[in-house]
Amino acid sequence: MAWIRGWAHSREVPPPVPHADGFRIEVGLPQQAARYVFPHPSTALRELGRTVAQPWVFLKACATSDQLRGLLPAHFPRGRKHRCRNAPQCFAIWPVSPRNGRRR
Repeated sequence: MAWIRGWAHSREVPPPVPHADGFRIEVGLPQQAARYVFPHPSTALRELGRTVAQPWVFLKACATSDQLRGLLPAHFPRGRKHRCRNAPQCFAIWPVSPRNGRRR
């Protein structure tokens, strides 16, 4: 997943670090604290969806939207996703909104 190293470098944020079978990037911006990127659906992504509570943490996986939604618990956002430009099977789930404490 060389593109995530390029993504981090182009935004002048720290490089991705391994996290389970994926990666974490500390973005440190007001509306994007961090992002997790997984090369495929996994139990690590499922567990992360159960435990992440910090606002503005993005989850991405190279998976269909149905696969990604199936991995995440009911309290995680279901209706909003962002399709990655260069990877048609890669979807992102929007983060918790700090304005209202609910998932966006």
